[in-house]
Amino acid sequence: QGIETIKGKKDTFFEQEIAFDYDFNEDGIVGNLAKAAASVAVGDFTAQYDYLGKAFYETDVDGVATSFELQNKKGKQLKAKFGKNELSGVGEIDGVFTAIYKDSKKNTLSIYEMTDVLDSEGAATGNKKQVGKTVKVKTKNLGDYLEYETDFGIDFNGDGFVGKDIAGATDGDGNVIGDGIFDDDDLILGENKGQIKQYTDLAGALYAKGSNDSDASALTVDNGAFVDGAYKKLKGWSVLGLDTTFTEDGSVNNVGIFNKGKKYQMISFGSDWNFDTSNDTITSYKAKDLVSNNIEDLFVQDLNNDSFI
Repeated sequence: QGIETIKGKKDTFFEQEIAFDYDFNEDGIVGNLAKAAASVAVGDFTAQYDYLGKAFYETDVDGVATSFELQNKKGKQLKAKFGKNELSGVGEIDGVFTAIYKDSKKNTLSIYEMTDVLDSEGAATGNKKQVGKTVKVKTKNLGDYLEYETDFGIDFNGDGFVGKDIAGATDGDGNVIGDGIFDDDDLILGENKGQIKQYTDLAGALYAKGSNDSDASALTVDNGAFVDGAYKKLKGWSVLGLDTTFTEDGSVNNVGIFNKGKKYQMISFGSDWNFDTSNDTITSYKAKDLVSNNIEDLFVQDLNNDSFI
């Protein structure tokens, strides 16, 4: 009898883990045969790693859960963790197999698009390898970031929500965690005077909802999302309100007023809420012009903060 010291990389070490059914080295794996999930399942796929820290994904093959390698562009198997980057999800986006690594400190996402690894006869082996460049998505690029959360169903930035879904359900502790659907309940009310209520989503995109509207309408620029303070001609400007009026010929003209310091700009969207840069207009106003041009009356707001409308 005696005391035997067994090093963590030895086969006998893993034999003891299996014998005691205990993860002594706390790597998430008992023994050296199984693999551990690196994330929740995304559709038919689950990110995995083995006892050596190599990256895999698992999927169903003829009713059997089967693991395959994730490889770099040269065909070398990726690690599940390198530096602060950790494998955090795999899945398909618009038919493209994608692996996501997340920086454990900054929450920056690294996006790896992948394709099938083929054998000598051109048949898919099940392994996947990277194609193209790695795309970095920082948390400040909130719109793109939350899209990846939605696509993967994973709260990558740890704010308690998946994507823009921030209302409708609670966890066991009573915390709101969303209901799996992004709808009007997930919008944040801004200015609500006049005929139009103004909302934003979690990424700062703007929405309008009239008193007779059943659903809010997204504001767009050339049919792309209109994010408060982000449109190049209004960079750093903040929305103060939305409303609707009529042109001289009686046509509906939806409008928005934006502010930066003592300067104001009014966007005319026309009959919809899409700003067509080739047709719709932006008009500049100084604070003193807001009253004489009836802009405060239109938006039912004291826009210049002189205590009067």
